[in-house]
Amino acid sequence: MDLGSALLAVGGSVCSFKLVNALVRRLQAPQGADSKAWKLRNIVTSLVHSSVSGTWAVLWCVLLHHSLVISCFSLAVSSRLYVGFAVLSLLVEINTVFLHTRQLLLLASRRAVAYRVTSLLNLATFLVFRVFTLGWMTHWLDGHKDQLPPFVLALGTVAGITVMNAVLLYRLLRADVLTDKRTPGSDH
Repeated sequence: MDLGSALLAVGGSVCSFKLVNALVRRLQAPQGADSKAWKLRNIVTSLVHSSVSGTWAVLWCVLLHHSLVISCFSLAVSSRLYVGFAVLSLLVEINTVFLHTRQLLLLASRRAVAYRVTSLLNLATFLVFRVFTLGWMTHWLDGHKDQLPPFVLALGTVAGITVMNAVLLYRLLRADVLTDKRTPGSDH
């Protein structure tokens, strides 16, 4: 990135957040928060910043994931090798159905029966179709590393995906299993 682009990005960011701060300043502060209007502006500006930053972070993870998937399937299709390995990796997508259904049900309530059942199915399919499948794939790659070209081994390495799945599993366990169910109002 050249200096002009960097200055434009920094200047645009500063101006954007100054604008957000100015717009929030024009809003009526809630009753009782008049003495801390600066804190309200700071929180709203931070919320906007984290929303923008978080969106980019998620976008980069999704782009990385899909780039790896496209590369692996392109290799399998173009070389007519490793097709079974690529097809086996599609088992992970079975869990994705429950993962996305769980996210949609979160909009209703964590206490709903449909959410609890989907949450359990999500964790079960996560273990079977993500942990066990990716574990077997890693074992297979390790057992055949002497027969695979280095670029195939690097492309097929599921280390990055394993780390992303470990983080996802931790978040799911923390949200659905390790939370204190007795806490009132923890429905978010």
